[in-house]
Amino acid sequence: YATYYNRKRTLFVMFSNAHCYEYQDVDQHIWEGLRASPSAGAFINRVIKNHHFNKIDKFADKTRSLKDNINEQINI
Repeated sequence: YATYYNRKRTLFVMFSNAHCYEYQDVDQHIWEGLRASPSAGAFINRVIKNHHFNKIDKFADKTRSLKDNINEQINI
C-alpha cells in the first residue's frame, strides 16, 4: 500500500511485512513512477530509498481506519 500527499511532498509506504515508512521531499513525478512501476519494491530500492524517511513503528489507535492513522502520522 502506498499513498502520496502532494501538499507535504510525502510518500507513505506500507510493505507486505506490515513495516511502514514515511518518505519526505518526494516529487510528484517520483510518486507517479512508483504507481506505474511493475515492481514497487524494485522502484523503491532504486529511486526512493535515497530520500529522508521515518519508520512508523505502530499506529496509535487500531480501531481507526488506516487512512486516519496515516493522516495523523504525517500531520495532515
